[in-house]
Amino acid sequence: QITCLTSAARPLYVFITHGHLDHCLDITRLLSKPRPPQVFLPISAVQPMKDFIEKSHILRTAGRIDIDPQKLTLDCELIGVQHDDLLSFRKTMKVRVFDMDHSVPCCGYGFYECRKKLKKEYQHLTSQDIVNMRRVDNNLELSEDRLFPLFAFMGDTTPIIFDRYSVELFQFPLIIVECSFIDNEQHAERASDVKHVIWNDLQRFVLQHPEIIFVLIHFSQQHNSEQIRDFFRQLNLPNVVPFI
Repeated sequence: QITCLTSAARPLYVFITHGHLDHCLDITRLLSKPRPPQVFLPISAVQPMKDFIEKSHILRTAGRIDIDPQKLTLDCELIGVQHDDLLSFRKTMKVRVFDMDHSVPCCGYGFYECRKKLKKEYQHLTSQDIVNMRRVDNNLELSEDRLFPLFAFMGDTTPIIFDRYSVELFQFPLIIVECSFIDNEQHAERASDVKHVIWNDLQRFVLQHPEIIFVLIHFSQQHNSEQIRDFFRQLNLPNVVPFI
């Protein structure tokens, strides 16, 4: 999951990629905050998440409270999303939803800054020209919203997403993506079976785009931290940052 704004302990917005517990278990802890966050997650996971929160509440009270599900109100807003959604995130940001390739419905999120820019048909004009046009018609809209890619956070997936979204994803200066496995001889078949990324399949995209920083996350526990550090230290790729 990814949390946005304020501190990690008190986010205003939470973006959940999918329903596997290693990616959403902390959601019940966040709901006890004075200002619970808005939670974005795959639309198919909304009802299961509501059920999970309800049962977690019962467990926290050790079953001492008999809860009527009809009367239970969530102290958060669960917002279902699907691929190609473009979400308004504050006035100056938007978030695009990407469809990941995983064993369950899974989303990635691309974050954009939204800026007002002069429309292309007016860019040849001088400042005085624009002033004169506004005098003639004060309601004339000369600017338009444009999206400037900031970073993309990919959920659990296979590298096929980089072919699927080759235009969109490679506009981002920073991509956070899983790299569960680094040993191709041992784990190539496993990575394919569970639909996770193995370095051998990701490497070509990293090499093709030296201008993009790839932050690698979600390493399998079958690799210890020192193995991961040594592996990428030997590769010596300046645009790769293993987050351990």
